[in-house]
Amino acid sequence: RLRVNDDRVFSRKHEHKSKETAVTLLIDNSGSMQGKKIELAMTAGYALASTLERVGMASEVIGFTTGCGDRNYYALRSAVQEDGGFYHRFTPTVMPIYKEFDERINSVVKARIAYMAYAQRGMAANIDGESLEYAAIRLMKRREPRKVILVLSDGAPSGAQNAGAHLKKVAADLNKMGIDCVAIGIQDNSVRHFYDRYVVLKDARELPGLVMNELRSILQR
Repeated sequence: RLRVNDDRVFSRKHEHKSKETAVTLLIDNSGSMQGKKIELAMTAGYALASTLERVGMASEVIGFTTGCGDRNYYALRSAVQEDGGFYHRFTPTVMPIYKEFDERINSVVKARIAYMAYAQRGMAANIDGESLEYAAIRLMKRREPRKVILVLSDGAPSGAQNAGAHLKKVAADLNKMGIDCVAIGIQDNSVRHFYDRYVVLKDARELPGLVMNELRSILQR
């Protein structure tokens, strides 16, 4: 090929799988994340989403917490208790959308992420199992055959009865369905109790090596 001036001798075929995978970045926005943890989590979410966009992989960034207790919450709880009934939770789940699958990372998306990182408003409890289920429902609507949920959280669920056991079951069930669930522990390794695959992120300086390497290993499977 060199003799006939054919430069394909320097070419190598690479299999590009970015169009075959959709990724949801699910970020804990609960009260225990206030301060440096939520800054780190939102920074990591932005960095990961930016990387996925550069390689042409579909991704969304969503948060999860609960609504604060109001008159309806206290009225419902009192009525149920008086009636002798039982509910696992009384507060509504709240899942802000920072970036949708079909959105590019622009100034509006950056502003949403930055607002949560620094204003830190509306941070209450975290019903992880249900939030993970809702994220999976959104992800299942995607056409890509490979689906991944990266959960960024500092610890155990809070705000519902049996929330920990429910989260563990949901994560296991989704893995069996073919959705890869991987946790990124934010300055805490409690995620190990609920997810088979996890890494722990202590500060932003570890992001390029630790988390990006984990992301690479997930996407190359």
